[in-house]
Amino acid sequence: MGEDDRREKLIGLGPEKLADALLELAYRSEDAGVLVNRLTSSKEEIIKRFKAQLSGLKRSKRFVERRDARQLAQRLEDMLIDFASAEPDAITGIRLVSDLFACDSSIFERCDDSYGKVGDFFRYSAGALFSEYAELLDDKGYLCDLLFDLYESDDYGVRSILIDEAHHYLGEEEMRRLSDRMWERCEDEEDERKRWHWNRGIASIARQLKDPVLFEAAYRKSWPALHNKAFLDIAAAYLEAGLPEIALERVQSIDNLEMHRVCERDQLLLAIYGRLGDETKTEEMAWRLFRRERGMLALEELLKVVGDEKREGIVDCETEAILASDRFSYSDASFMVEAGRFEEAEAYLLRHRESLDGDVYFVLKPIAEALEEERPLGATVLYRALLDSILSRAISKYYNHGIRYLKKLDQLEARVDDWKSLQPHAEYKERLQAAHGRKRSFWAKYPGGQG
Repeated sequence: MGEDDRREKLIGLGPEKLADALLELAYRSEDAGVLVNRLTSSKEEIIKRFKAQLSGLKRSKRFVERRDARQLAQRLEDMLIDFASAEPDAITGIRLVSDLFACDSSIFERCDDSYGKVGDFFRYSAGALFSEYAELLDDKGYLCDLLFDLYESDDYGVRSILIDEAHHYLGEEEMRRLSDRMWERCEDEEDERKRWHWNRGIASIARQLKDPVLFEAAYRKSWPALHNKAFLDIAAAYLEAGLPEIALERVQSIDNLEMHRVCERDQLLLAIYGRLGDETKTEEMAWRLFRRERGMLALEELLKVVGDEKREGIVDCETEAILASDRFSYSDASFMVEAGRFEEAEAYLLRHRESLDGDVYFVLKPIAEALEEERPLGATVLYRALLDSILSRAISKYYNHGIRYLKKLDQLEARVDDWKSLQPHAEYKERLQAAHGRKRSFWAKYPGGQG
């Protein structure tokens, strides 16, 4: 029965039966009870209930363990949905959502939010509702004061989102006024951590205003001796403001860039040279990014620069280079499969099968699935690596995955005409049983056991 059919049948039951069913469900389920309360309350009652819940959050002393933090986040979510359903006017909405943010310290001080669920509630759900009311608010001066006060007491970092989204509900004049006020507070602040906090807010506003001079000033106020990440961020701010020449200067002033930031720098240089119209440098950076880690996304970016008509030629040359190299790369194997070079990918995997690590299942499994139809021998190599990894680790909760891989290997056997240098399936299975025959909980899940 489809969703529409069930809806029509429920409507046909009539209001009395549905009301009784809902009340019965509300008695059994807390979530259903929340829904029934929402449906049966007036707007005034909903707002009153929200205020009472806020008071309860401030007074509560019960510690919430990590395993229960998700449920707390859901209760907060339900509470916010309930409040929004009252459709309060903008000033009531903004004040009460601000009061919710003001409860964050009371909540986090008694909550192990290691999984970040409660923090996400504030940053996303509460932040989005604040933005909705803020856009409707006419008194932007009041809103600026409110944002300043909230940000000043942001001890847990969840209120920063309100500053980061300021361009949605404040004009340039109000944003600059807010930035100036933050700067004044920063100048008078003796605590280094709080100075950094104010500078972070100023930098956020500057980025939204596309004011790279203010953005750089805020960074330099926090770190007089700028680190490499700061130079990259500042360069990006100048580029966003339409000043690629200055962006290039900032990137070129970096010395001894850390390896994990090289790709970020090269992506930025690609955009800078493109904006400057330097075709030679743009192509050089596009090739550098592609060759660092071959992939279809990087190929598409390269083709935007060199032209899509060169696609097949590039794939041919790169496939040839991959096969000629003694080095094994998971990204190269993925690239050949994504480019439709299944035969070459199979040969590459056979040659480097000793380098395959079945623990890297999130890379190997998609490649294996892509090869199943066209190149069953290549898929076999990968499924064996995945299965060997599971049995070697001997973690029983993963055995179901191992059984699926073994069944895949059983199915692939009939489609392999030439095992080449690979051990045939029957011999591989014998070796598997000899090495892992004592893992009875694994073989108990396999049809026929150890055969």
